[in-house]
Amino acid sequence: FSEETTRQIDLEVQRIIKDAEQRAIDLLTQYRQQMDQLVQALLESEDLVREQIEQILGPRPFLPSKETDSPAEPVSEAG
Repeated sequence: FSEETTRQIDLEVQRIIKDAEQRAIDLLTQYRQQMDQLVQALLESEDLVREQIEQILGPRPFLPSKETDSPAEPVSEAG
């Protein structure tokens, strides 16, 4: 690669990392209450089963549905 190409790659990598960091911060901020509830539940019992986690966080969009054993519908960005 030329120096300019290397510089552009470095800038793009930095942008991707910065965007990912901001996305993580946004998600943690958005779901802070659920995370606090999850922490409290873990402090109380140390072990949680999926049903307990789903009570706190809601159904997971990426797990198979119990009724149909097929993937759940994707959840929109809004939740």
